[in-house]
Amino acid sequence: MSERHDETSSDWLGTKSKLYHPKLWHKAAQIEVARFRQIYTWPLVLQQRDRASNKESIIDAEFNVTIQALSAPSSSWKEIVDLLNHLPGNDAADSGHSYAEFVYFHDYVQSVLFRPQQTKAPLRLFERKDVAHADVVLDQSRRFRLSVGRCNLYVFQNGTAILAIELDSGGTPMCHGPDSDSRRINLADVQDFADRARRCYTPYFSGETAQAVPTQFTWLDAVKQPIGQASTPKALCDEFARIKNATSARMRTAPVFSHWLELLAPLKLAGYEGNDWSGPVWRQIVDERIPAISFISLTGAARQHGAYDQPKSNSAQPVDAFQAMQDVRIVSRGDWMRLCFADSAGNDALPYAPDFVATFEEDACYDRHFPSEATNSATRFMFAGYHVATVGAGRYFDDVIAHHFQRHYFQMSLILQMELASLLAISSRISEAVRNLHETSSGEKQRNPAVAAAYTVFRDNMIRIEENFLEVLHLFRFTGLSNQIQPREMFAKWRHALELDSLFSDLKDELAAATQFLLSKEQAQRAETANNLSTIAAIGVVLGLAFSFLGMNVLMGEKTIDDLFLVDDNTNRWVRLLFEVVPLGVVVAATSTLGLLISRRLLPAVHDPARRGARTVLWWTLIAGLLIAILGFAGAKIVGLHVK
Repeated sequence: MSERHDETSSDWLGTKSKLYHPKLWHKAAQIEVARFRQIYTWPLVLQQRDRASNKESIIDAEFNVTIQALSAPSSSWKEIVDLLNHLPGNDAADSGHSYAEFVYFHDYVQSVLFRPQQTKAPLRLFERKDVAHADVVLDQSRRFRLSVGRCNLYVFQNGTAILAIELDSGGTPMCHGPDSDSRRINLADVQDFADRARRCYTPYFSGETAQAVPTQFTWLDAVKQPIGQASTPKALCDEFARIKNATSARMRTAPVFSHWLELLAPLKLAGYEGNDWSGPVWRQIVDERIPAISFISLTGAARQHGAYDQPKSNSAQPVDAFQAMQDVRIVSRGDWMRLCFADSAGNDALPYAPDFVATFEEDACYDRHFPSEATNSATRFMFAGYHVATVGAGRYFDDVIAHHFQRHYFQMSLILQMELASLLAISSRISEAVRNLHETSSGEKQRNPAVAAAYTVFRDNMIRIEENFLEVLHLFRFTGLSNQIQPREMFAKWRHALELDSLFSDLKDELAAATQFLLSKEQAQRAETANNLSTIAAIGVVLGLAFSFLGMNVLMGEKTIDDLFLVDDNTNRWVRLLFEVVPLGVVVAATSTLGLLISRRLLPAVHDPARRGARTVLWWTLIAGLLIAILGFAGAKIVGLHVK
């Protein structure tokens, strides 16, 4: 029995203290692990390009280029025609597991996850068969040799991709020391491995030493020969020096371990594409912690600690179920949290303050099958978003849940990580579109042709972004996966851990704000157009009325001007012409005055630009008419005096 838990208080056990049996707890280093698997699901998105003015969708074009590169003869990736065959194996047992995986989900989920190859399919799957093993040196005293159960790359047409790679410790998981001595992997090893091996770059340096990462990581082929160079913290430090001194803004990215870069080839990560690269560029959207799901079997762990020798509380409980229950019960509450959050091993009773994790069981754990005297199951699922742990013991856990982990739970992870990547990618594209608009139009006059072109590009960008959003919404966003109760409950808890619904709501608000901006801009343009049309109409109405009056014999007969201005046949022709201009000015002034009187009744909203513009035109027309009449009359008198 461990000595570090003898002072455990009820406050440290949280709100569900009855789940735990502190007297059975042991240190993580004292608990041997029967089987350990991890599946990494690394989401990537296409880098936004400054070519949005093209008529062709850039996302579609670069998706096609990516598929061509992966399908090239020189590529290590080979396409899997039938998505149902995402795991190696073609025997009868594998067919049975594939069938169980298929019927586990709703039909509309099946049509996406398990369809045969189709033309213009929104999802393509590729695999690498040359990567068969991984050699991971965690530190100077621990080396792990694991097999690679799968190395798959899912590419979605909406501009996202997910690298899925599975590491398996085997039926007898061993940890190797520096002097070729070996021992069984324990729970502390699993905690440290889950914390460090998944990192694609270091979270921080201590001096020139990268921290919280493996000492060495190497991919191996089927005969255990290295594929590429081994990644080391020293190489990561040198890579950071290169990035720190980079003069190009696009080269200033986090330094990624070479073993991850080599695995993704021919895909290019942002910052590693080179100056001459013109093809698609991918970027990661998470931090250095690649999302992972873990399978940890503790079958037999309690045997060496004498926990099997205790009498059963329920005599009807089978012996193997009782033993599996005891295997799980020897794990302390603090170690459950470390497993959930993928934290490294520690000696503290809890990794965090007791009040902070008081509701850990309600928030992060799915305990439908947590061990108890009343049941025969011994399984706990824990959800932290970036890491999901499946921990248990017993024959059912090792024989059935293990296959569910590889298939059912993996598909859940794939769907959720794809949705997360898609939502973050769309949000990033909105931000990029707004940034480009701001850089183009900032400080420029609104009538500048470049500004008008920038708004057109922004509108086209937003239309494409909304198309991508609709595609994600209707093809890849599933709020329910199955009619079965357990997957519905697990999926809901997983979604909550990833905060997908909150992210989805924020993205809808971003789209709504951008759409409202475009609507406001279009309304302003329509108002300006209406203003121009009103101005033209006002001029046309005044001139039309003027010429109509002038053309009516009732007001202006043939002798009206002669009688009005005492003009006869002997009058000079220039004087006659100037006198004829006077009625035109009078009529224009009169019709303008009439227009102003009508506009005051019909167009009272002076603040409306269109109405204000129309009145301004009428006032200037009135003044122009009066000036025409006055100048015509005065000019006729002056010219007449001169002529005489």
